[in-house]
This record gives sequence, structure tokens and C-alpha cells, in this order.
Amino acid sequence: MKNIFSIPFFQYNIENWGEIKNKILYEYNNSLIEKTEAKEAGSSELYTDFFNIFQTDSPPEYLKNVLDILSPYINKFLTELRDSNLYHKNDIGIGCAWFEKLTYGMGHSVHNHGACGFSSICYIEFDNKTHLPTNFLSPFGDFAWGNSQYYQPEIKEGDIIFFPSFLQHYAPLNSSDKKRIIFSFNIK
Repeated sequence: MKNIFSIPFFQYNIENWGEIKNKILYEYNNSLIEKTEAKEAGSSELYTDFFNIFQTDSPPEYLKNVLDILSPYINKFLTELRDSNLYHKNDIGIGCAWFEKLTYGMGHSVHNHGACGFSSICYIEFDNKTHLPTNFLSPFGDFAWGNSQYYQPEIKEGDIIFFPSFLQHYAPLNSSDKKRIIFSFNIK
């Protein structure tokens, strides 16, 4: 038997998370995050600075600092990506980056980030006892019935994941009073 299609997924736990978290939250607190309306975000309300960044077409001021903080894990991902023979070029760049916060009753509807390469999510404030992680939808149904397939990774605060940007995914509704904060970016 051969599996003829597969979807790469990379997951790392950030070391010294308490120290790293404080540095990233400092940048988050200086971002221009605001509540978006359902029409902008798809079908859910959420807090993000994505639309401000997208409209100005310039990187957020915090981008270099946050990417420097996460660089050991970005470099580890890029090394593993090259070693796996999935990608061989050196012309890799960050296409877009943003923060997102979900408070009680908020979620992020099914979406993808286009066919730009890979996307990443770093879970900054995430309580795995009350929050649900990002869910991923398979681009093809199960082989027996054609039913949709989902993948829900086991996530804890301080994890960073990388996945193909075309992969449909969503953040389930936050049913907790605890806020859920992520930092996300696309790698071209």
C-alpha cells in the first residue's frame, strides 16, 4: 500500500515560554488590534490587526521583534522543510503577520491563507482545559464515504505550528471567559 497524498504539518513547543511570552505580549499590547465585524472576518467577530495591516500594505511595527523572538523555531521549520525535500529554494519571506484575540463567544470561521506557501500560528494565551485549538479540514474526503475529515492538533500554550497556507482551518468559538491570543504569519 502507498499513500499517494499527504499534508505536511510541523509543531514545536517554545522553550523558556514564560520569558518569551512576556516579550511577545509586550509587542501585542503595542499593536493596533481592534474588533472586526462579522462581514470582514467571514462569519465571526474577533479582535485582530490584520485588516489595518492589509489596508496600509505595510508591515506592523512589531513584526521584526516578534520574528526575531520566534526565529529559532522558524529556522528549525525551514531546515526540516528543506530536509524533507518539500522545498529547496532560499527565497523565503514573510508575507503578512497579525495578532488575533478571541474572547467569549468569538471564533474564526473556515478560511485559508491562499496558495502562498506555509502559514504559522503561535499560541500565546491558550488554556488547553478551556480553549479548543485550530481545526484543519482535509482537502479531500475519507476514502470510504467521501465525508469531511478534520484534524485537531493537541496544542498547549507556547506551541507554534506550520502548515500549508491553502489548508482550510478555523478557530472554534471560545466558550471561556479566558481570552485566546495567537500570533499568525504567512511564509512565501
